[in-house]
Amino acid sequence: MRTWLTRIACPSLVKTASFLIFFLVFGVGAALAQQEHVSGEANLKLPDLSSVFFRGVDGHRLLTIGILFCIFGL
Repeated sequence: MRTWLTRIACPSLVKTASFLIFFLVFGVGAALAQQEHVSGEANLKLPDLSSVFFRGVDGHRLLTIGILFCIFGL
């Protein structure tokens, strides 16, 4: 039995397209179902930068120097 789709496209293209549609329909549903909690940059737990030292410089001062370099770079 030939359908209108097999007349205009080769059978391998129809099989590939049907597999792609199947994967998108069921794959997207599975991916969305796994997101029970939303986490992002706003929920990061950052350490106290004044208690961390990098080669003798505390983290807060190092971050401030980096921000100043960015501002002067503009």
